Amino acid sequence: MFRKIQVRIIIWHLKEAYLIFVDEDTVILYLWQNSHTIVIGKNQNAYAECKVDEFINAGGTLARRPSGGGAVYHDLGNLNFSIICNESIAKEHTYQRIVKEALRFFWHSFRV
Repeated sequence: MFRKIQVRIIIWHLKEAYLIFVDEDTVILYLWQNSHTIVIGKNQNAYAECKVDEFINAGGTLARRPSGGGAVYHDLGNLNFSIICNESIAKEHTYQRIVKEALRFFWHSFRV
C-alpha cells in the first residue's frame, strides 16, 4: 500500500511541477526504470495474471497503471519513458516524433 501511495505522490508532483514551472509549449521526456516489477492495467485482476504472493515475497513490486493493457514485467534491463506535455501539443505531434526529436537533441548535444 505504501508503494502505491508513494507512486501516486510522485506522479502528482511531476504533474504539478509541469503545470507550475514550465512554459505551455514545453515537452518533458521522462526516462525511468523499475526493478523487479509487474505492471498491470487498470481492469486486470493481479491474481489471475501472476503469482502475487510469491512475487511479493521474492522482493517484487506490483504496480497498476491508470490505462488498460496487459501485464508486463519490468527490470533494470529495460528503459521506460513518459511524455509530459500540454494536451494541445500531444494532439499536434505524434509521440514517436516527440521521442525522435528528443533523441536527436541528446545525440547532438552529448556526443563523445
